[in-house]
Amino acid sequence: MASSSVEMDTDGDDDEFDSDYEYASSEYSIDDDVYPTELLEQQHSLFNQEPVSCPICCEERVEEGGALILPACSHSFCVECFTRYLEVQIGQGNADNIICPFICAAAASSGSDTLSIGKQCNAPVGMDVLHEIMTPEKYERLMQQKESAFVRKNADYHHCITPDCTNIVLCKIVNDDGARICDCFKCGHTSCLTCGARPFHVGKTCEDWREERTRKKAAHLRTVARNQQQFGSYLARPDPDRTRASEETKYDFEFGSVDTDNDPDGFGNALQNVKRCRRCGNGVELLEGCLKMKCICGYRFCYQCGSENALCGCTPRHHGFTGNQTGHGDFSGLAGTKSYT
Repeated sequence: MASSSVEMDTDGDDDEFDSDYEYASSEYSIDDDVYPTELLEQQHSLFNQEPVSCPICCEERVEEGGALILPACSHSFCVECFTRYLEVQIGQGNADNIICPFICAAAASSGSDTLSIGKQCNAPVGMDVLHEIMTPEKYERLMQQKESAFVRKNADYHHCITPDCTNIVLCKIVNDDGARICDCFKCGHTSCLTCGARPFHVGKTCEDWREERTRKKAAHLRTVARNQQQFGSYLARPDPDRTRASEETKYDFEFGSVDTDNDPDGFGNALQNVKRCRRCGNGVELLEGCLKMKCICGYRFCYQCGSENALCGCTPRHHGFTGNQTGHGDFSGLAGTKSYT
């Protein structure tokens, strides 16, 4: 069963809102295949137990179970006709006001009212009836339109502005400048309906938040420009020394296990974080930073798995190799299968 997510104001008087959504927010539970007796009786009473006529298609004999009997007015319609009527109403945006479509052809009574010729019944159709005869997809669409209509008619309620969140939230004015906070219990995010700030600018006006955002954006642009300048200086450096690039690798990446009985000084523990250059055999230790390593001999590799030229994917392909002596970035030959230097 579809359910509507609507935040309630425990301090206010929202009786009308409660009654509109009482059925949509409830759920029936089924335990050990025992269906609630009251629900069985309700379903049983919604459909005809004897042949009836349909005033929409003028079918004079709708067999048992083929027609819907509206509880509010007792008018009956074949299920197919009433379903098409609902689709038209939803398509016209009348989801918040589904009423009985019966039009009186002769003077008749409906409940406590007397219908004159040509007058529509207008008795409300309950959400329990709609849920019973509509598919889950169409009922969900109906609920979405009903919620949107509720928001249009109630200025204090708004859809949560967080993307992909469909909740309806009671938004209150919390600042002297009239800023409204949208505190959504469903997605857990806060936002300002006035200026769009996410999260809400607690202790600040909308104008203060805009000025702060402008300053941060300007600082970010300056940082980007500085990084681009530094990256350009890396590219302008002389080509790296490639005199040893053709040498074959001949050492294991790991140092291997150490016999603890013959290691009283704990030298083996010191080697746990040290990797061996597969070209020259030197030990290389990474204290922090990127996994793309460059030995003093120029051999480039991944510190995590030992892949030559770090083509393993452990680090983004566009990252460069930082020389452990010069500190300069080496961005040449990043796509090569062999170490470029």
